[in-house]
Amino acid sequence: MQSLLSLANRAGFRLNDGASGEAFAELESALGVELPDEFRELWSSSDGMSGIGIDLVPLAVIGNYAGLFPAAIGYVPFSDCNDSDPYAICCNGPARGLIAHIFHDGDDPHLVCRGLRRFLELVAETRDGGGDVDRIAGDFDFDRPERDERDVETARSLVRAAEPLGQHDPSRVDLLRYAAQLFGPGQEDELATVMSRGNEYVREIVLRRLRGIGTPAATERIRADAAAYRQFIGEFRTAFEAVGTKTQSSGQHEFVLMPGNVGLNFAMIYADCRRPGAMAEWVERFRSRR
Repeated sequence: MQSLLSLANRAGFRLNDGASGEAFAELESALGVELPDEFRELWSSSDGMSGIGIDLVPLAVIGNYAGLFPAAIGYVPFSDCNDSDPYAICCNGPARGLIAHIFHDGDDPHLVCRGLRRFLELVAETRDGGGDVDRIAGDFDFDRPERDERDVETARSLVRAAEPLGQHDPSRVDLLRYAAQLFGPGQEDELATVMSRGNEYVREIVLRRLRGIGTPAATERIRADAAAYRQFIGEFRTAFEAVGTKTQSSGQHEFVLMPGNVGLNFAMIYADCRRPGAMAEWVERFRSRR
């Protein structure tokens, strides 16, 4: 097995002096995590590395991220592609050791691979193939159906870890997102369960994963969700009209409130309306504002 340093060299990184034990202790205290062994091994040998299109940043730079990310997962961002969208190693709970790609604006965070060793291999493979290292597809790409038993067990652990957290807790959302990525063919029912426990962002990720899996069971789950969504829209519209609020069709089975052509975030409300009484709450909220 190649050492982490030899893999870093293959990936085109240039080494620096290693980090001190005191620097590791300061970072762990600032971020509230225990760093994985392979992270310590690599940064002990070189405290940050300069690469081609991607740098691995020093511990002092990583410390600047303290308090910026959800605590339950224990993100430790470690890269800089000059775009403020770092790769990060997860340090807490069942996500520990997984590499995620975090975006400051636009795209949702997603898993890339297991561990820094595999990450360095992917950097080298991406560079050799002429790809962009700031957009590594990785082993857990949505369009790659295959997953192994370890992935599935990790996904189930992530779902359990999300349960105690609030519906809109960022950590809960990310845990369920990552669970969706790690389920594969044969776990379509479990993906549906993930969808039922998440918000609109989780629903979007689960549907994306189901499309990537592409089995008949996955296709059926997508169809069932679309039918349930259309039914929700119809019931929601009826509920508004029942209290005297006028509506007008706006395409794709959706509608706006009149007068005023007021649009609604149907995806968000649809996810929330799994709660008993939620639809009535939303109708009253909009009715009382008019």
